[in-house]
Amino acid sequence: MKKYAFTAAAAVLLLAGLVLNAQKMATRVKHVGNTNIAGQWVLLPLLAADTANDPIPSLTFNVVGLRFIGNTGCNNFSGKLQMKGNRLSFAEQSVLTQNTCFGDKEDRFMAGLIQVNQFKITNGLLQLMHNGTTLSKWVRKAPENRGKKV
Repeated sequence: MKKYAFTAAAAVLLLAGLVLNAQKMATRVKHVGNTNIAGQWVLLPLLAADTANDPIPSLTFNVVGLRFIGNTGCNNFSGKLQMKGNRLSFAEQSVLTQNTCFGDKEDRFMAGLIQVNQFKITNGLLQLMHNGTTLSKWVRKAPENRGKKV
């Protein structure tokens, strides 16, 4: 009987630990209104020429691990995030692959990313901002249909 009581007590403690850990992780997920910044976003270009010859830049936010990964349209990059409420900043020491990119779009893109200090999500549109001024707009990347016929 004592063996079963010990096992039951251990199971309750383990379950309580799992619940507390899940609650702790859930508090790190950043919600703004009824939306969540976590996940993959793609740039909404201002002009068609912004992405005419390149892949569309993308950003993926891991708000639990406070990390980001993305693509500039030429190179992949990753780094750390700082987030609190609607405040957001990207670490300047991000890792960037070294493919040869033509023009200065990538330099402008990365310079703009470093300036970001807040974000806003309205009607599914993510705005990366600097002191209230929108620097870029992003939409969620649609899930891919892998192997499914439409």
